[in-house]
Amino acid sequence: MCDMKQILAEYLNDVHLSNMTGRFKDVMKSKDEPKVGLFWVDLKLNKIFGDSLSISKAEKNPVKAEKLLDFRIYPHSHYEKWDEVKMQNKEWINIHRRDYDSIPRGRVIYLNDIKPQFFIYLCPKCKTKQIENKLIEYFNLPKNYCSFDYSDEHYQIKN
Repeated sequence: MCDMKQILAEYLNDVHLSNMTGRFKDVMKSKDEPKVGLFWVDLKLNKIFGDSLSISKAEKNPVKAEKLLDFRIYPHSHYEKWDEVKMQNKEWINIHRRDYDSIPRGRVIYLNDIKPQFFIYLCPKCKTKQIENKLIEYFNLPKNYCSFDYSDEHYQIKN
């Protein structure tokens, strides 16, 4: 038997996402939808390289807590996408796949909630306003809905 509460919650989350997408377009210069995804940062070039999906095409990743939390995520890992993304930067072409984590990297996810939020997890070496602004631009994010997190151990580089 279907859980009607969960079906209704998922439907309302989709409606809320549609409403927020419209609101984001009202507060942004670009009419393109914000994106979630993964990225690497070339600190020498001060440039972002990565892959992304619009939030409406992103994978739903509901998390059950006190209530159903609707996260929208990019469905691939850095390891999976490294061989493809490294081709965007000629300096990285010869870096072996297992060394994908030797370059500052991060991920953008979206929480579709009453107070929607884009969470940007990244390496502490990228902690500059310039990099933050480049990420906001690269993923077409509404600035007032972004939160940067430099503490996640997963995004620390080994060297």
